[in-house]
Amino acid sequence: MKGTQGKKWLHLCLSVTVSCVVLFGASRSFGALPALADTLNPVQGVFTAADHTVAQTKTLQVTGLQSPVRIKLEADGTPHIRAERARDAWLAIGYLQAEERLFQMDMMRRQGRGLLAEVLGPDGLESDIFQRQLGLTQTAEAEWQNLTEDSEDYEMLTAFSQGVNAVIEEKKADHELPLMFHMLGYEPQPWTPQDSLVLKGVMTQMLSLSITPVYYSILAERMGEERVQEFFPVLPVSEQHPYAKGPYAKAELDPMPISAAQVLNQGVVAERQSESQPVAQAAGGQEEPDTANLLPKGLAAAGLDLLDRLNDLPSYAIHRDSNSNGWVVAGSKTVSGQPILAGDPHLGLSLPTIWFPMDVEAPGLHYQGVAIPGLPLVMIGRNDQVAWTITNGQNPQTFYYRERMDEEHPDQYFYKGAWRSLDLRTESIPVKGQEAEQVVVKSSIHGPIVTRAGVTLALDWIGAIPSHSLHTLLELVKAQDHQEFRTALKQWQAPSLNFVYADRQGAIGIIGAGMYPVFAAGKPWMPLDGTGGEDIVGAIPFELWPQADGSDGDFLGSANQLQVESDYPYYMGTTWYFDPGQRINRITEELAKPGKVTPEQMGALQNDVQDDLAGQLVPRLLQALQGRSLNETEQQVVAELSNWDQRMTVDSTGATMWWVFWDHYLHATFDPWWEKYDIPFKEHDDLAVQPAQPSLTQNLLHWTLDDPSNANFSNPITGETRTADQVMVTAFREAVQQLTDELGPQTDKWTWDRWHVREIPALTGIPTLGYGPKGAGGDLFTLNVAGVTHAVHGPSWRMVIDWGDDSMIATYPGGQSENPLSPWYQNRLEEWWNGQYRPFVKGAAVSGSDGVTWTLNPDSQEKEKE
Repeated sequence: MKGTQGKKWLHLCLSVTVSCVVLFGASRSFGALPALADTLNPVQGVFTAADHTVAQTKTLQVTGLQSPVRIKLEADGTPHIRAERARDAWLAIGYLQAEERLFQMDMMRRQGRGLLAEVLGPDGLESDIFQRQLGLTQTAEAEWQNLTEDSEDYEMLTAFSQGVNAVIEEKKADHELPLMFHMLGYEPQPWTPQDSLVLKGVMTQMLSLSITPVYYSILAERMGEERVQEFFPVLPVSEQHPYAKGPYAKAELDPMPISAAQVLNQGVVAERQSESQPVAQAAGGQEEPDTANLLPKGLAAAGLDLLDRLNDLPSYAIHRDSNSNGWVVAGSKTVSGQPILAGDPHLGLSLPTIWFPMDVEAPGLHYQGVAIPGLPLVMIGRNDQVAWTITNGQNPQTFYYRERMDEEHPDQYFYKGAWRSLDLRTESIPVKGQEAEQVVVKSSIHGPIVTRAGVTLALDWIGAIPSHSLHTLLELVKAQDHQEFRTALKQWQAPSLNFVYADRQGAIGIIGAGMYPVFAAGKPWMPLDGTGGEDIVGAIPFELWPQADGSDGDFLGSANQLQVESDYPYYMGTTWYFDPGQRINRITEELAKPGKVTPEQMGALQNDVQDDLAGQLVPRLLQALQGRSLNETEQQVVAELSNWDQRMTVDSTGATMWWVFWDHYLHATFDPWWEKYDIPFKEHDDLAVQPAQPSLTQNLLHWTLDDPSNANFSNPITGETRTADQVMVTAFREAVQQLTDELGPQTDKWTWDRWHVREIPALTGIPTLGYGPKGAGGDLFTLNVAGVTHAVHGPSWRMVIDWGDDSMIATYPGGQSENPLSPWYQNRLEEWWNGQYRPFVKGAAVSGSDGVTWTLNPDSQEKEKE
């Protein structure tokens, strides 16, 4: 921001000699500046309360505006934008977001475009190479070229960019760019409409780019496909409470391209023509592929090579966690008599947060909710008639193809009976402190080649196919009823999301929106054959997408469970993708209780720390321990677990005892098998036995309750035959011993906050700018998700909307500003931590004395044009 605060901050930073070494990888954020971190405490002490004061009114002239815009900022920083024209609203949003989040926006576009090394040095190069292979820049350019100048999307993105650039120009002229630009020694380039489309791609990547088929390929080589399916089955063995009930029909598939590469490199029509004009037709007709390089051993080598590459990427570059709770309650079950919608998306937590709350009003527009900085539209929120939240569909949108290549056909691959040339694109990647890196991106019809060893794998990611998803968001914020909302979603492609909605007329529902490919043959959870017989042949039509309208009950819920029942006729993913089911169990249990609900109760449910898995397994553990010879400490643990309420509160000792037992129980059951098959879990954490593995959680719960003599309880290394009871007793003793060793012999000191912490790191990786680690309630299976022992993932936004009184309450872990010295840096964090909410009021309800008012006026040149 302009003023004394910014000038003091800049002056101090320029006067301090700092040697900044960017560490890219340890924190897996954009980077860390340890030397700066060492200076932060004394730096903060220099500033006084006066430096944090924000002027009550501010009038600015902004290039590009056509009419004045009023921005009312509440005391907590929440903005309410009022414009006389929609175009001016888009511009004001760009101006406001850049004012508060310019560095975050710039780093996100650098991540998407593959330009991190330009400012971070060689440590950012591997990420840049991978992003260039994904081609988000090419996708964004194609989407931009598909817009006409008279379209609303074109006007929106152009105006938004003008707003961002107005801030960049002002801050450069006043020498007041945010601190991190000075620390990294660069200035941001002008913002373009394509940059916003790249950011849309980054969010899609974070929510849908998967490497699960790679995991399956590695495991299949080591333990065989039959064993893999036993441990990681396609269909779940536990109750999933799907919201889309059968019976299901089949219908003609919608057309879709084989891949983004087919669209961006050759073009769909051109590629279909080229099939009759191969590069080199084999003698005697179609050549049978040589499968020598498709053996599982080579496949696993390729998978491990790819995992090695991905270890050097930011954590959000690959989708790993299941994300979010969302539910809606019909008016028949609410105190107000109108629907209540509740949503809390679970993402990686950071300061500043990924979300930018805002309330926007202009002719033909009035919406409020949270946007991604860099985009003018909200992903979650409401307008005057419709409200919605989202959860991750978890459905596969990333596939891998084994391309047949050999030394006799350099830069070619065998496809549909002929050798065809790879598409080659040379990328020049600037690297700070050294010459630019020249990288050749090679792509087959299925996508970019992403492996450097073993079998050649091409990555086919639906998220890179040019789409109309930004226009879909525009149609959602303007939708006036259930039907318009559904119609808007027909164009949604990626990521696959469950849109949970409710409207003022009383309609409720969920639609699992996305582009769901159907294959000619093969096993999509494994790398597919790239010679042509296992290509995508179409997409599931909209009418058969998972969806429900509330006609079967008083509520609907989504918590990343499989949306459909086992007889759904299309492939929707494996148990590796979906939540094991504890969160949806808890939602269903609570909403099925008699009585009517209030928004406050829904907020309390979002903060619920009841562990459904513990509720099912602790009684079984206590049964297994009956009659056993236990020492004094073990007896105390049994007594505590017998009286425990299965709530993962910070002061609970039962919570700690349960969790450490569960961790040991998983390892005691599966570790011998991992040892037998030599799974490389030490090198790759995602292959390890761990509580976060949904397939193993489902299996162990099912075997314990329904099949306690399952052969997988036995030890394949020693040959010992074991049952669930025997393994549980062993795990229990090991857990008690570990807790005694690490927390001491007094069991009343084994509180959950001593074992389990949550941290909200700074986006820069600078520890002093983050929050925590701090003892926290919740765990991996509670609605208030808090990961494992050190959680950095959880509810990034909580929202409850009641159409009865038109109210919306919300909270989030952070603040509006990325400036650590702003009063809006983390001012909302403590209330979020404590489960508290604030009303998200409409602009007309904001008191004139309770906040800050900005007036944005057209500059003199714009006035002359008018």
